Amino acid sequence: MSDRRRALAALALGLSVVLAGCASEGRTIETPLHVRGWAVDQAYSSGDSVSALRFKVGVEAANPCEAQHVLFELQLTELASVLTRHIRPVARYLSDDACVNLPQASSDTTAYLNITSLQTMQHRQVGGLDTLINVANNYAVDSRGGPTVVVVIDSAVVVGANTIRFEVRAVDDTTGAAVAGANVQIDDLTSGSPVPLGSGTTDAGGLFVFNAPVAGATGVPVLPYRVTVTSGTDVATFSVRSQPARGGSRERVVMLL
Repeated sequence: MSDRRRALAALALGLSVVLAGCASEGRTIETPLHVRGWAVDQAYSSGDSVSALRFKVGVEAANPCEAQHVLFELQLTELASVLTRHIRPVARYLSDDACVNLPQASSDTTAYLNITSLQTMQHRQVGGLDTLINVANNYAVDSRGGPTVVVVIDSAVVVGANTIRFEVRAVDDTTGAAVAGANVQIDDLTSGSPVPLGSGTTDAGGLFVFNAPVAGATGVPVLPYRVTVTSGTDVATFSVRSQPARGGSRERVVMLL
């Protein structure tokens, strides 16, 4: 066999191995995930005009693969000239991933999305004067088979030092309607075990607000926590350990019942 034929034969063999490897690779499985609770905190990262956000999304995973491979799909929509940034949690993995061989069991897991620079105030000329104007940004988390809940990120609420402002919203898991009169319990998880921090009931709009005193610099993560909301026989629990609430910030929590 000539050198040229040997080279061509070697190339053909290499291509056949590569193609065989491609053919044996598992197919991609993608599943939208159901959300049971989520939170977003906001801290100023540059003066008083730019905010840093951290979304913490608690999802229900039907199996270990879903729990290990949570991703976020982002989409920008516009309705009546209002822009909304949607966050959609999905599980994406290959059908031959090692996780498929693990014992099949459902679980709850929390995934995180950080946004480091969002303008929440803007300099504008008003009457010849340089004025800071509040800028509203709509964000929404989409839940499989559930409602899309929108929060407005702006600079309208300023939280004092050594304080975390918890704003807990209870909504119906099917319709998205506010759940009034729900019992809310907020626990401190600093020690690893839950220690009661504050409690109350949601108002007519499904909102409960609690200002938690904390020690720590503004913008510094200081408080891992758990929120439990009960309405009749419906109970929803959401825990945040890896990215604790930050001192001097708003911690907005949405609970789906």
